[in-house]
Amino acid sequence: MRKPVPHRARLVAFMLAALPALLRADPALSPLFADNAVLQRDVAVPVWGTAARGEKITVTFAGQTRSTVAGAGGDWEVSLAPMPARTGGALVVTGRSTLTRTNLIVGDVWLCAGQSNMGLRVSEAAQADAEIAAASEPDIRQMCVPQNPAPEPQPDTVIHAGWQPASPQTVGEFSAVGFFFAREIHAALGVPVGLIHSSAGGTPIHSWLSLAALETLPGFRQAFGHFNARPGSPALAVLLPARLYNGMIHPLLRYRLKGVLWYQGEGNAGGNPRDYVLQQSRLIESWRADWGGTAFPFYFVQLPNWSNPDDASQKKWAYFREGQAACLKLTNTGMAVTLDVGEPGSLHPKNKQAVGHRLALIALAETYRRPVTASGPVMVACEVQNQSIRVRFAQALGLQTRDQQPPAGFEIAGADGNFSPARAEIDGDTVVVTSPQVARPASLRYAWADNPTVNLCNAAGLPAAPFRLDQPAR
Repeated sequence: MRKPVPHRARLVAFMLAALPALLRADPALSPLFADNAVLQRDVAVPVWGTAARGEKITVTFAGQTRSTVAGAGGDWEVSLAPMPARTGGALVVTGRSTLTRTNLIVGDVWLCAGQSNMGLRVSEAAQADAEIAAASEPDIRQMCVPQNPAPEPQPDTVIHAGWQPASPQTVGEFSAVGFFFAREIHAALGVPVGLIHSSAGGTPIHSWLSLAALETLPGFRQAFGHFNARPGSPALAVLLPARLYNGMIHPLLRYRLKGVLWYQGEGNAGGNPRDYVLQQSRLIESWRADWGGTAFPFYFVQLPNWSNPDDASQKKWAYFREGQAACLKLTNTGMAVTLDVGEPGSLHPKNKQAVGHRLALIALAETYRRPVTASGPVMVACEVQNQSIRVRFAQALGLQTRDQQPPAGFEIAGADGNFSPARAEIDGDTVVVTSPQVARPASLRYAWADNPTVNLCNAAGLPAAPFRLDQPAR
């Protein structure tokens, strides 16, 4: 009986068999640099690929020429100097043979990641037919990362989706949130916008974190370590720790970004909000580190209103939204409040125009320093005044209600902690809250439900953020 070939011997045999091909290989580009690609402006842009070992490679783009020699493993990389926004150019790679990628542009590249609400397409959004018919936006482009959970970090060669300019023929497949965001950024700045869309429906945040990042979280090994010890079915792979990071984020790490748009949370909303704060905070920090240590903008969507049939308390999502908001403590983050544009009967509200608009306002204000109102009213102080509580808001210019009715969604409680619906009245940039059931107010909360009734906004029409507060100042 023939003895099995040791693993090391098999590996050596494979390398020897592959060596002739490696020595004669034609140059290849990373598939991220396909026709119609968008390169990030104003930063050094790495361009990479493979070739025969020792082969001289020359890359030409936008008046720049860079040369290098492929290393022992056949890998090569050059760096293009920072470029301003521009449209229409060819990227040419010359070695043993020449390959060309056409119609590349330079602008801002945003990663759009998360669950099915990020994945919801323009064709599924509100007013889809009209949006598709009007979508002649050749300088807005999307590359969609195929769903690819993987047990180990994957190279960029697993991505073969290509880049698509937005047109009536293509935009129906774009992420609706991403496209509506990009449309406003492009209109305001006049620069091309690239969207790298990487989402998977029904997935928890731990699948989007690297294993190294997860292992820094308290209790990770006890809670999740056994999952990766099981092969699991392909359908369940997206639920396993680090699997989506490995297959859908890691392949992108060398590509330069402007920032990240994140719409995820439904897959975690029934759990402990404190755990989510730790996980989303770690995701932000680790992705920034993995992309080279730059604290790029990270803007996320707070979960909308929804009549959660699995929540008898009708408040789980309120606590979860509070956990999401806690991540704003990290630098260069922003949160789009959407509790007024959900659909109580659907986990997938179709008004993605409002979501993209609110994310774009945050980016315009915080990233691009444009003078726009980017947030609805945000509670900054509460004060007990006899039998009422006065709530003071920031971002409250033109504080009003969208239906001209008294502000809804406020509740107050006494020392017993029993909350009662409250009457509310706008007074300048404050709201005065009272309840005939509570003679001595001690606690206050606003929009504290899975599906709250709310109408408070500012002159920009942006909704007030939900909050709760125990023991206001006296």
